[in-house]
Amino acid sequence: QRITWQEAMDRFGSDKPDMRFGMELHDVSDVVKDCEFVVFKGALEAGGSVRGINAEGQGSMPRKKIDKLVDFAKTYGAKGLAYIAIAEDGTRKSSFAKFMTEEEMDALVAAMEGKPGDLLLFAADKNKVVYDVLGALRVELAKQMELLDKNEYRFVWVTEIPLLEWNEEENRYTAMHHPFTMLMDEDIPLIESGDLGKIRAKAYDIVLNGNEIGGGSVRIHQNDIQEKMFEMLGFTKEAAYDQFGFLLNAFKYGVPPHAGLAYGLDRLVMLMAKVDMMTRGRIYGYRYRPEGDLKAKPVDQYKGQCLEGKAFQVMIDNNLSFDIALYPYELVTYGETGQVCQNWMQYRLIKQYLEILTNEQTLVIESGHPLGLFR
Repeated sequence: QRITWQEAMDRFGSDKPDMRFGMELHDVSDVVKDCEFVVFKGALEAGGSVRGINAEGQGSMPRKKIDKLVDFAKTYGAKGLAYIAIAEDGTRKSSFAKFMTEEEMDALVAAMEGKPGDLLLFAADKNKVVYDVLGALRVELAKQMELLDKNEYRFVWVTEIPLLEWNEEENRYTAMHHPFTMLMDEDIPLIESGDLGKIRAKAYDIVLNGNEIGGGSVRIHQNDIQEKMFEMLGFTKEAAYDQFGFLLNAFKYGVPPHAGLAYGLDRLVMLMAKVDMMTRGRIYGYRYRPEGDLKAKPVDQYKGQCLEGKAFQVMIDNNLSFDIALYPYELVTYGETGQVCQNWMQYRLIKQYLEILTNEQTLVIESGHPLGLFR
């Protein structure tokens, strides 16, 4: 399946949507635009939106549990969370009913496809905040409602990712992906018109069950477009050539169109093993060798210690095969001769780490990264 970035955000509140369940976002901005509820009204007047999700069958959720959802939403930037709980007999409890007429409430419930037994949750703010809040809340509710089937694999390509995003702190546009990503051909005229936020990139991500397992883009291969890209990012022509002259000058000699895609081996293994995060696992057949210590020691001696940045010897069939070093964002591998053996190693690691994750003995990897062993 393939969807655009905008469709992913509008439907799921995330550019890496988990499509194993519904609970899609509803934009109800037009429905509530004339209401007197100051939260909705203020968000719309500031150029934001009002959107909601329908947690079907959760209308009887206790108030304490709803309050916990409100606290959860606040961690994603929400000032609060409005709700309508519809009882099985059709009666409603709402945090904002007194600010709405009965007709407005009826229209809102209808727009949300609400029915007896449902819980309707709303966020009102700038679009980015609304997407972040409801996108995360949607997944959190799915976990609580046990809607996530780890035996189901839903792949989706996300395309037409925005080229730029506005940086509030720096008060300028920055590259969403990187400054060498090619624009959609039909969006090139938007550079001159100044509608920079509407420019789409020839960028794409492959997503599986809410996890981005790969991403890439078509690269800029034309000197004039690369110059325009740097200009949009705030570079003067002189500064661009001073910092990236090697690239801009190379383009003058003719560069073929080119594209790429990088996969995350760690996340593929994580999903294949049906675990939520790779932070626990026994180092299967590995021995840890502290720097300066030529004698390898069993890694079990280092349970609970931070192993990031440490070197390991990999023992396969009791033979030293290669050394690996764990770093925050990359895995460096060397053969006995010092040559990089990345491809061969990846083939073995798939098998090795499936065994790690299913072994009863565990070693806690506390690297500060949610995926632990690998990025």
